Amino acid sequence: MLIKKLNLSNYIKLSDSILDIGCYDGVFLRSLEVKERIGIDLEVIKQKHIHIIKATAEHIPFKRESIRIMTAFDVLEHIGNQNQLINQITVILKKNGLFIFTIPYEKENIFPKFLKNWLNFSRWGHKRVGYNQESLKKLFKGWTIKILYWNTDLSNLLYFPLQFLWKLFQKFTRLIINKIIEIEYIRTRKNSLPPGHLVVLARKR
Repeated sequence: MLIKKLNLSNYIKLSDSILDIGCYDGVFLRSLEVKERIGIDLEVIKQKHIHIIKATAEHIPFKRESIRIMTAFDVLEHIGNQNQLINQITVILKKNGLFIFTIPYEKENIFPKFLKNWLNFSRWGHKRVGYNQESLKKLFKGWTIKILYWNTDLSNLLYFPLQFLWKLFQKFTRLIINKIIEIEYIRTRKNSLPPGHLVVLARKR
């Protein structure tokens, strides 16, 4: 739904091979019409029409300049050595290749600081709270960066109850999630609230 709202599929061609870092069960890859869907994760969950490889984000087993599009959704903040990951992506991406990824915004203020720190570091396994425009420019020095801002206050506030509901009523919960994304999209367009997530399109020069 988020991919559709932000028109991210416009950057992807039918002839592309897509490599998704931290793909889990391939939910993003399944939404795309492309030549080849490849994912890497620490745990391999077999999926039809998706080739999933067991690997770490810091050691991606692909040849130099072999992929045009790479993606990672809510992954970078979990990586201890993020510079090593970016070096890997730089090597594997073709010239003018695109890395599409999402990350939390460091100044999101939905929760009190003590609760935010507990959620980020203890519950969600983050290595850092979040990012901003300046920290991204330093990480991707020499790249062309485009940042899309996304409001995620409802998603975060309802994270735990939605997790519980998902285990019991997946179809119903999916409807709720889609409605939440619709509301957040409207709020994002109106700039009525600060962003919770950054959707980044980083192009290798």
